[in-house]
Order: sequence, then C-alpha cells, then structure tokens
Amino acid sequence: MYAVIDLGSNSFHLLIADCDGRNFSIVDRFSKKIQLAEGLATTGQLSPAAMKRGLACLEEFLLVLRRYPVEKMRVVATQAVRQASNSDEFVEQVKTLGLEIEIISGPREAELIFHGINNSLPSIPGNRLIIDIGGASTEIAIGNQQSIITAQSLPMGCVAWRDRFFSNGARFADALAIATAAARETLEPIRESLSSHDWSEVYASSGSAKMLYAISKANGWSEELVSDEALGRIEAAIAPLAHHSDIKLEGLKADRQDLLAPGLSIMKALMEGLGFRTIHYSKTALREGVLGEMMKLDSSNDGAADCTA
Repeated sequence: MYAVIDLGSNSFHLLIADCDGRNFSIVDRFSKKIQLAEGLATTGQLSPAAMKRGLACLEEFLLVLRRYPVEKMRVVATQAVRQASNSDEFVEQVKTLGLEIEIISGPREAELIFHGINNSLPSIPGNRLIIDIGGASTEIAIGNQQSIITAQSLPMGCVAWRDRFFSNGARFADALAIATAAARETLEPIRESLSSHDWSEVYASSGSAKMLYAISKANGWSEELVSDEALGRIEAAIAPLAHHSDIKLEGLKADRQDLLAPGLSIMKALMEGLGFRTIHYSKTALREGVLGEMMKLDSSNDGAADCTA
C-alpha cells in the first residue's frame, strides 16, 4: 500500500492506494484547504499562521495513515515552499513529525501532473494540453502517450492573485481586468512556444478548474466542458460585486468564494492566450502522477523511501 501527501499552495492532499505493480486502486483520499501561500505574494514568506495550519493538517493525516498498512510514502511540496524565503523553517517543523519533504521544481511538477491526468484517460492520436491552476503557480504541459513535449510552470495562482488583485475592495469588474491582464503578461514569455505545438484536447485539474466546472454545470451553462461562454457568464454575474462574501452562484462552495475571481482571471488569460475555447475537468492531478512514478520506480527495484508514519 502506497501513500502520497501533496503540500499544495492552497490545499494539502492525502492519497492512499493499493498497488499491484502495474495498476493502483484508491483506498482513501483527503483534502484540506490550508492556503499555505496566504500572504506569500506580498511578504515573500510563509506566515506563522499558515505554517501552523499546515502542521495541524499533517498531524491529522498521520492519524489517518496509522489506520492503513502503508509501506511506501512520498511527501511533495510545490510553489509556496519553493518560493518562500523561510521555507527551511517549515521543512524543519515537518521533520519533527517524522516526515521528509521533497520540494519539486515547477517543470517537474508539470510533468507529474501531466502523467497523473494523461494516464487516467483513453489514448488519443494527438497531443493533450494539460493545465493546473494552483494556489501560487500554474503548471502547463503538452504531450502524448509516448512523451511530454514541454512542461512549464508560471508564478501565478489563485491565492497569490487574490492577495495581489482582489483584497482592496475594488469592484470585481475592475479587479478582473487588471488580474487577467497580469496573467496574460505572465504567460507571454512562453505563449509562442506553447502555441507552436498542436493538441487535440485540453484538460485542467485542481481546485480552480473544479470550481469553474461545478458552477458551469450547476447553472446549466455547460455540461461536460468548461467553455469560454460559461466563463463569460460567471464574470457577468460577479462583475458588479466588490466582496467575496456577496458572490452567490449555484455550485460554488462557501469556502471557495474568495478564490473564484482570481481563478477565473487566470483561466480566462490562458484560454485567450493559448487560443482554446473549451476545457475538460480532470479529477486526477499531481498526487496520481507521483503515485504512478512510485509504482514505476518500485517495479525497477529503485523504490521510494519507506513510510515513516
């Protein structure tokens, strides 16, 4: 039995799976909104409160893990820990719980996300474009069943964009315009190289994509895909507002209200900049990619570290 802990910049995730060497079946999964990247965009550091929330969550995860005969485990951290000037402090605090954090690079994260999504889907003749809007970074990859063509990471995410553009009480109509323009500017250095490749399908994973998909479906604006038309309807619904708590949309959870506008602004910029009009939502993401890599390493007698829980 394997376990993966994903220390995301917005949420922490625990995935527990049975593996037979070739395939895995999910035994249990847990997610908790931590917002480790809260304040990072303005201070450059992980706040004491965010680190405290993260440690408390990991203690809960360890209690869960004791219920299962987990033999192998990996703990991976992403942009918030990559970026923070005081990340060593958090890493050392996590060590006191008996956990070793593996800080993965942005392109490496994009590769693992690609595998986590692509391996769960049927084969297609062409390439897939994969997008993951996280709390502090956005990962983008293009590839197919045989190989990854490109894997990129951009320093923009829903928590970071909220702190930068949506915390001053301005009308969402104005803040969205500024935030979307900033996202386009962040994308611009790699936009041409990404657009030079063809793809047959676009998939997006993680919280912002899930939120936009849930709202689109609940309101009948799109059924299986998130469309640019649906994003336009969401924008029109929130544009006159100025406070997250005033957003009332079917399909939107209360604890995600503050992340809707920033997530929307980044997704809009990606759709416009890369020239696609619809996107599929994927339930699988980084943690499934890490799990698949663990299995692959184990099968080649180069296994992951033993679980310390």
